[in-house]
Amino acid sequence: MSSCDDAADDDAVAGGFAIVDGKYNAEVMSKHGFNLSINVGQPKFAKLAAGQISGMVDAAAGAKVTVTVDGKSYVAIVGNAGAWTVRLPKALAPGSHKVTAVASLQSKGSDFTTTGAAASRKIGSGSSRMGAVMRP
Repeated sequence: MSSCDDAADDDAVAGGFAIVDGKYNAEVMSKHGFNLSINVGQPKFAKLAAGQISGMVDAAAGAKVTVTVDGKSYVAIVGNAGAWTVRLPKALAPGSHKVTAVASLQSKGSDFTTTGAAASRKIGSGSSRMGAVMRP
């Protein structure tokens, strides 16, 4: 740790620690005296292809996106650029389907899970090449 020149109090100190990774991370150093809250954004749907739904989310790599289609849930892991893809066991049958996606992250060393806002869309028969379209 080093002195903090910008602090209003002459006795203030500043230090830098990895937030939740490594032996000397902020959570270990504080003896679990706080709950770490991390921004996890609302997923945005990008496309529906035959047997998969994909999108983007403002969340760290390794976060999970849980996608529920007509009551059945599927999980995707967020990549480095925030992209996610859920592979469905088979293509959706023709008709209208309700799709909900929510992202969450439980950081290494933390027992607290941060969950973002849910996003919902209707998927219905349409004129796209894949036979289905996302509807706002």
